[in-house]
Amino acid sequence: MRIEVGYHLSLQGKKVPEAIDGFSGDQRFFLSFAQVWRGKIRPEALKRKIQEDVHPWGEFRVNGAPFNVAEFYKVFDIKPGDKLYRAPGQRPSIW
Repeated sequence: MRIEVGYHLSLQGKKVPEAIDGFSGDQRFFLSFAQVWRGKIRPEALKRKIQEDVHPWGEFRVNGAPFNVAEFYKVFDIKPGDKLYRAPGQRPSIW
């Protein structure tokens, strides 16, 4: 989930769009990621999913992956002490 690889390349050198409803394009990138994984699940179904599926439920994807991406901290101005903040040394680096 690297903004410059996906969202920024999609602009193909065009001007960055203006903010919509107060959110920049970079912020909307992360908000759309969260919207993809939103959903509701009954406790019984969640228990079964956790036991049978190797993939995490959407809530855990949203409250996990973005907090490992440095750009997420920049675009939302997240600082130490904010909920779910992870120090740079605690974030995995794959790319």
